[in-house]
Amino acid sequence: MEDINKIIAKVYRDPGGYGSMKETLKDAKHFNKEINYDNVKDWFDKNVARKTQLRGYSSFIVPLS
Repeated sequence: MEDINKIIAKVYRDPGGYGSMKETLKDAKHFNKEINYDNVKDWFDKNVARKTQLRGYSSFIVPLS
């Protein structure tokens, strides 16, 4: 599984990278045909910050004093 994660990281960070999950999956399949969408989704969840706020969550922080 670590090999798959290394391939996804390499493809995502190549020059011109930083694309979508769909594009990353397409590029990663050139190196390993066994990589699937779930592998890419798991890697994105662990390594890429979410850019949109999830529905139902607030960014309000209560002051401590």
